[in-house]
Amino acid sequence: MSTTSHQNSRNAPSWARLALIIAAWATFIVFLVLPLAIVLIEALKMGVAHFFDSMLEADAISALKLTLLAVAISVPLNLARGASVNMIFMVKAS
Repeated sequence: MSTTSHQNSRNAPSWARLALIIAAWATFIVFLVLPLAIVLIEALKMGVAHFFDSMLEADAISALKLTLLAVAISVPLNLARGASVNMIFMVKAS
């Protein structure tokens, strides 16, 4: 990225910067906060005690194990992919 294009992005109108910030927060709320709140509300609808009792059922434990397995596989793969792509761009930039 050249210096002039970087300086032009800093000199963007304040209304445009504000619009982008609002759009980013709205996206964050709609796609992350709102679904998480809905899931928690539904999970706790019958009370906290019922929620924790449900966590000890065999199906819930199996689902948790599967989720942890997926995380254990996907996080290192995404890390390796991201690092390799970053290395490629660093080599091309120099």
